[in-house]
Amino acid sequence: MEIWILIGAVVGGVMGLLGGGGTVLLLPLLVYVGSMSPHAAIGTSLVVVGLGALAATFQHARAGRVRWRVGLNFGFAAMLGAFPGGWVAQFVSGTWLMVGFAMLMMVAGLVMLRPRQELRQRDEPVAWYWIWIEGVLVGFFTGLVGAGGGFMIVPALVLLGGLDMKEAVGTSLFIMSMKSVAALAGQLTHVELDWSLVIVVSMSAIVGSTVGAFVTRWVSAQRLRMSFAILVVLLAVHTMGQELNGI
Repeated sequence: MEIWILIGAVVGGVMGLLGGGGTVLLLPLLVYVGSMSPHAAIGTSLVVVGLGALAATFQHARAGRVRWRVGLNFGFAAMLGAFPGGWVAQFVSGTWLMVGFAMLMMVAGLVMLRPRQELRQRDEPVAWYWIWIEGVLVGFFTGLVGAGGGFMIVPALVLLGGLDMKEAVGTSLFIMSMKSVAALAGQLTHVELDWSLVIVVSMSAIVGSTVGAFVTRWVSAQRLRMSFAILVVLLAVHTMGQELNGI
C-alpha cells in the first residue's frame, strides 16, 4: 500500500506544479506497475486526477493564477466531449488506447518545446471559437484514454487564450477537475473500479498537488514550461515503446 501512497503523492505534486502531467505518470504506473487493465487504469486515473486538480486549483486561485472566464468556457466544452469519449472507450482495445495516448503526448510535448516567442502574445484577443473546438476535442480524448489532458490544455491556453505559463497551469487544473467528472461518468458505463485503491491514491494525490501548487511561486514560468515538455516527450517515447513491442 505504501507504494500507492508514494505514487499518488508524486503524481499530485507534478500536477500541482505543472498544471498537468499527472496522468502521463499515473496511467503507465497503474498499467505497468499495478498490473491493471488499461480500461480500469483509465477510470482510476480520472478520479485521482480530478480530485488532485481540484485541490491544486484552490492554491492557484488564492494566488490569482486562475483565469475563470477562459477556464469555464474551455471546461464546459470539454465536458461535452468527455462523456461520449468515455463511452466509446469500451470499443477500443487497451493497446491502441495506450498507443493513441503516447502519440498525443508526443505532439503536445513538442509544441511546448517551441521557443517562447513563437507562442501567442498576451495582447491578442482570446480565440473563443478555437477554445471551444479544442475543449470538445480534449474532453473526448480525456474520456477515451483517461488523461487529465493538462499536457494539451496548457499549450492551448497559452496559444489560444493568451495566458502566461503560470496562469495556464492554474486554469488548466480547474478545467481538468470539471471534465474529469463527465469523463468518469462515461467510463463507469462499462468499467468497475477498485474503490479502496482509488481512495488511497486520490488522498495522497490531493496532498501532493496542494504542495506542488504552493511551490510554483518559487519556480520560473520558463523552467516550468521546459520541464513539462521534456517530461511529456520522454514518457511518450517510453509508452509507445512498451505498447508497440507487445503488438
